[in-house]
Amino acid sequence: MAEKVNNGGKGGNPWLTTAWTTATAVILFLPLVAMQFTEEVNWTVGDFVFAGGLLLGAGVTYELAARIGGLAYQAGTVAALGTGILTLWITGAVGIIGSEDNPGNQLYLLTVALAIAGAITARGRAGRMVWTMALTSVATIAAPVIAYAGVAEPQGDVLAPEVFAATAVLAAGWSLSAFFFSRAAKHQ
Repeated sequence: MAEKVNNGGKGGNPWLTTAWTTATAVILFLPLVAMQFTEEVNWTVGDFVFAGGLLLGAGVTYELAARIGGLAYQAGTVAALGTGILTLWITGAVGIIGSEDNPGNQLYLLTVALAIAGAITARGRAGRMVWTMALTSVATIAAPVIAYAGVAEPQGDVLAPEVFAATAVLAAGWSLSAFFFSRAAKHQ
């Protein structure tokens, strides 16, 4: 049986904090090393600050989730954080619809904003998080449809198979999060 770490009654696990901060440092170190060997990786200070803030923010969010709920709640949080980070990273780096400069990609960023706003409104309650993640999944599926209706330039980029594949993966991530939150809601 696993022992709970005693850290003065503050809750949380100091090893968990060490793990995600170390993981953030390692992830940020990889492009720094790659920049020494190739010109294809060309991060600016702003890129490192953005990525570091994104990863540290995800770690802090997970720490809070670990204090709130059980394993299903934590799995829902991990699925949501992973999907959100993946959405932001892909959209910022290469874009889902055409290049990263295509205005249609802003719709995917709105799905992350929807997830964040919904999570804040839900106040972390698992039952409400189910609806937030389900709506975010639907919004993700709607993004290329809305883009094709006139937001994306050129519109042909929306019909590329990789747009459908990326959209399906992201929608599945939000749906997986909703599934885990529904399991957590049943145990509250």
